[in-house]
Amino acid sequence: MISVHAGKHKEMPWGVVATRIEELTLFPAEQNAALVGHAVAWTDDHDGREFNTNLQLKGADGTTLLGIKNLICMKYDAAVPASTLEGVTGPEPFSVVSWKPDVMTLTSESFERTCPRASGNDSRLGEIVELIAHRQHIRKLLICGSPGYETIEAVLTALPKTMTVTLAFDGEQELHLSAAASARALVKTLPDSTDNWVQATDGPHDLVILDYRDHEPRGLADKLVPLVQDEGWLIGFMNQYSQAPSKSLDLGQHFALLKSEPHIVRKTFRNGAITILSLH
Repeated sequence: MISVHAGKHKEMPWGVVATRIEELTLFPAEQNAALVGHAVAWTDDHDGREFNTNLQLKGADGTTLLGIKNLICMKYDAAVPASTLEGVTGPEPFSVVSWKPDVMTLTSESFERTCPRASGNDSRLGEIVELIAHRQHIRKLLICGSPGYETIEAVLTALPKTMTVTLAFDGEQELHLSAAASARALVKTLPDSTDNWVQATDGPHDLVILDYRDHEPRGLADKLVPLVQDEGWLIGFMNQYSQAPSKSLDLGQHFALLKSEPHIVRKTFRNGAITILSLH
């Protein structure tokens, strides 16, 4: 765990849990060997939440007693000693298996049956975000327009506690967030031209939520699709737009649009080639 954090054992915001060992070697110790040894750990590489580490334990005389090669560890937000950081995430399970419906299969009626506890626009929005996050990993999320406190809190509640969101206000707006919400929010102001919104918000994003409860929307929602990256989602409130984007899902009080580019598959045959264009 310390090697993953480059030796900074007093500044570990999260821990790791070992999931696989490629090679473990034990060496017999001398009968009169000292009980105090010296351990060295190092990290070779990492890929997202996965780290490739190694460990070597030597006795007081320098003799190798234990060698571990390619100890694969997974990032685990709750696996950190409580004494190392204030406000550490409480005890949580390392792995949880849960089932949720595929948001792509939902209609306005089936959403009502699937999420009966959702009441009010903001609670329903939180349910939709939770379903999308369950379907695919969300790395970058943008809430733009004139979002209210309730919208932001509902979205943050539906996401992992370690994730931050970008709030982009279309015009001047005063917003009072809780300390916990403020710590997870990056606030920006949108420029006048919608053509510059992607650059101004460090887009495109995996999920974009449009909330114009206090202002008139800036044109049709279709014009804001460039804010969304391929295979990402655009969510808006039905009552704030005269027309929902074409091919969007009707989820009662909200619409949800999956941005999917055409996929071209080329197959070659003996007498030539045929191209199949698949539109989603």
